[in-house]
Amino acid sequence: MPSPSAPPNKALTALDHRIEAAVGHSIDELWEHHFSELGAVPSRSF
Repeated sequence: MPSPSAPPNKALTALDHRIEAAVGHSIDELWEHHFSELGAVPSRSF
């Protein structure tokens, strides 16, 4: 069970859900990996 401060993992669209199922990672994890590869900090203002 995630800690109370951890955000729930939710697919935003049907496509996000399918991507998560195919790769075995949440969309948030994929974005974090993408930004860590770039050395950038993602903006969470969307």
